[in-house]
Amino acid sequence: MDKLKTDRLVIVEGKYDKLRLENIIDGKIIAVGGFGIYKDKALRQTIKSLSQNGVIIVTDSDRAGYKIRVFLTELLEGRDVINVFVPQIAGVERRKSAPSAEGYLGVEGVPDSELRDCLERFCTGGSKREEITAADLYERGLCGCPGAAARKNALLEKLGVQHGLSNRFLLRILNERYTKSEFEDLKF
Repeated sequence: MDKLKTDRLVIVEGKYDKLRLENIIDGKIIAVGGFGIYKDKALRQTIKSLSQNGVIIVTDSDRAGYKIRVFLTELLEGRDVINVFVPQIAGVERRKSAPSAEGYLGVEGVPDSELRDCLERFCTGGSKREEITAADLYERGLCGCPGAAARKNALLEKLGVQHGLSNRFLLRILNERYTKSEFEDLKF
């Protein structure tokens, strides 16, 4: 199968994630060394300088991945940033003897077919379309009303991403995966 092509900088947490994506993506991929990005000013500058064509952030589906994703998104504010969320899959990576603290596979452990599905739209230049907004979340009962938390968790479960995401990141996921009309028809 051909590799997906992108001019965007692809950012991942670790070297094994990078190695995994190099089998799927033809483009620049950089690993931030997990929380090491917080202390590495030179790496942050490199990321900023390489991000002129946009960025795709792919982190693990755990709390650490979420924190790194938020940090990078804020670091790259004003740039064209796409957050790709891999599904939460319980398990242990082959090179590890025990599961992560939360028990989910990291990017390196997610099957190639799943990674391709998550990345394909952004590596092939998906078209611009009407965005899903916070008002749409409200209209679907996902925020600001009784029972919203339960409905939001049901949606996050369907999407295969961690619970506890902010509405801002939920909107990013929805806009990356669905058109507005697809979201309106989505059952959860």
